[in-house]
Amino acid sequence: MTDLQMKIQQIIKLSYYNPELKIAFSQWRELYLLKGANDFELLSTEVYQGQLVYRSKGSHKRISWTSIKKGLLKKEVLLYLPF
Repeated sequence: MTDLQMKIQQIIKLSYYNPELKIAFSQWRELYLLKGANDFELLSTEVYQGQLVYRSKGSHKRISWTSIKKGLLKKEVLLYLPF
């Protein structure tokens, strides 16, 4: 990559990581499902039967906030978004 290509990227800094579910986030509203090296997906936030749950697009599987909190580590993860 050239210097110009390196400058035209947005970096998202995530502070918390769950290695079991491969989910990282900095705020409870924006959770990212990490699929590969630079492959990730933003999870949508929903309320299901009074519980806070997250879901990936096109999936019926719900991931509860309590299951995410169980295996949570304070680890910095950086995501690079090309423009």
